[in-house]
Amino acid sequence: MGLSSKQRRGEAERSDQAVSPGPASRIVGSLAPPRVDRLAEASGRDDLRAYFEDTWALTEWLFQHLTDECLCEQPDPRRQPLVFYLGHAAVFYVNKLRMAGLLADPVDPELESGLARGVDPKDAADLAARVWPDGGVVRTYRTQVKAEVERVIDRLELETCGPDAPVWSLLMAMEHDRIHFETSSVLMRQTDVPLTPPDGWRPVHPTESARVDAQWLRLPPRRVRLGRPGHAQTFAWDNELGRLEADVPSFDVSTTLITQHEFATFVRAGGYRERRFWSPEGWGWNQRTHCARPPFWTEETLDGGPVRSTFGLRPVVWDAPVEVTAHEAHAYTQWMSAEHPDRPEVRLPTELEWASFSLDAPRVHDDHATHPGFNLALRHHGPRPVRTSVKTPLGIHDAVGNVWQWLADDFQPLPGFEKHDLYPDFSEPYFDDQHAVLRGGSWASSGTSASRHYRLWFRRDFLQHAGFRTARSIV
Repeated sequence: MGLSSKQRRGEAERSDQAVSPGPASRIVGSLAPPRVDRLAEASGRDDLRAYFEDTWALTEWLFQHLTDECLCEQPDPRRQPLVFYLGHAAVFYVNKLRMAGLLADPVDPELESGLARGVDPKDAADLAARVWPDGGVVRTYRTQVKAEVERVIDRLELETCGPDAPVWSLLMAMEHDRIHFETSSVLMRQTDVPLTPPDGWRPVHPTESARVDAQWLRLPPRRVRLGRPGHAQTFAWDNELGRLEADVPSFDVSTTLITQHEFATFVRAGGYRERRFWSPEGWGWNQRTHCARPPFWTEETLDGGPVRSTFGLRPVVWDAPVEVTAHEAHAYTQWMSAEHPDRPEVRLPTELEWASFSLDAPRVHDDHATHPGFNLALRHHGPRPVRTSVKTPLGIHDAVGNVWQWLADDFQPLPGFEKHDLYPDFSEPYFDDQHAVLRGGSWASSGTSASRHYRLWFRRDFLQHAGFRTARSIV
């Protein structure tokens, strides 16, 4: 299949973002989402097909060398085994395309029932025991689904392409697929079973740069907006389509994400043993899990030993961002405050403050922050040192990309929120005080997940490629 001239230009513009040949000997993960407002053009179908091929190749590539034994692993007691995620994204295509009237019949009714829904349990006990299909069955199913989706693309009517059009189901399924690519890469990072990385996987190596300590920057007052504008050019999830405008007062923010080196000081100071630094919920988690260090550290990391990466143990990169739960991020801010009681309290930024310091982050076009200077869309296969990204004009590193950024806010709808009929429970069940907002994307975020409008949320004790920076109010 050939690419349109527009796609070839896009490939050239993003050539330095892409890093690894996928199973089809082409770069995966780097294509920007198709422009909804251009799908009716002559090249629209080619754009859809190319983006689908790119999206599908991501999961195929990540799971490339995983054996059936590896697929049976359940790295996180509150998540399904890896074989679920290999099949779930494919099932989602079938179920949503059928809802939209683009597919008449199921491909495999049993799989499409059993692998239809993920989970978000508070406790592992809430996860029901299941018998899962083996990897060969799921891989065969994926081959069948791919052929069905390609046939759908060939006959799609593209004159109308907004949220109410049938094509929205395909766009939704592709972005959902990319979300679970990232979810799966986190789960692989948690397993104790040796996993063989896919062809072309390039882990980040330590540098000889000095260990970085965050510096404070005072941001001026700014007016910001949360939510995609009405003329959004690409697919959007329901929680992005509201609108909130607000004036953000001046505040201080760290110019870099908190590094492994900085967080090690908190660990050495006994921060995990001091109840006063933790929220009540966080301390309960601390005691239940007996945690004494960040989740991706090993017992030897503090002494220079390795850390967990998506595929095996790697040398620690001290000037890369630390990756922790929201509870640990909060505890670190409280420890910092206790270290300097004569200064304003240190805390996590709010979502509006994130919008303020990321407002002028360089981007390719209005919707996306996939500027080649940011660690997004698999430009690198892991977090990079915090001073290697392009800076904003005000001097903020990693305003987007590298790792997700935990924020202080509970996940809540924006004014004007409306759930979508194709996926009414995508966001609404999680608007509560149990799920925190994350913004900015990580190295593994691609497609609309790399958009400056994308809003992620997780329970505060869930793992993700997520770190944090610090903020403080001006008093």
